[in-house]
Amino acid sequence: MFEWSREHFHDWCSNIVTRYPEYTVTCRGIGPGPPDTMHLGCCSQLALFTAKNYIKQPDLDLNSLALVA
Repeated sequence: MFEWSREHFHDWCSNIVTRYPEYTVTCRGIGPGPPDTMHLGCCSQLALFTAKNYIKQPDLDLNSLALVA
């Protein structure tokens, strides 16, 4: 089983962006736990690494799409 504490995970992510400064990282929790466990945090963790030179594209307008058969 592979499991890290939140602190270890955040430290690991920080180390990555220190080694690769052209990236940023955002850490998030995934999946709320059962009732009465909110104090424990989410069930899992996610790290999103994004290149600093990433060019944001405009959000897609779903109303502008056409069905093609």
